[in-house]
Amino acid sequence: MICLKPADFISQTSRRATNHTLAIELLDETGDPQYLLRKVKKLGQGQYTLSANNPDYQDMLSTTSMNTFARFKGVLEV
Repeated sequence: MICLKPADFISQTSRRATNHTLAIELLDETGDPQYLLRKVKKLGQGQYTLSANNPDYQDMLSTTSMNTFARFKGVLEV
């Protein structure tokens, strides 16, 4: 069985931590929340791209409407 290790809740000042997988909340077109796990990569000049580990999902640019609330730490084997 595989269990997810608890995520670190992150502060406002560390929300743009690069090379970490972050839990992100955003609203879709209908106003419903979506929750994503994405790796953050800095592009420069305050721009960041969010990459999924699954190649079926395209990279996306971060926006101020996204709420990053936790950092993924790893998987525990039980």
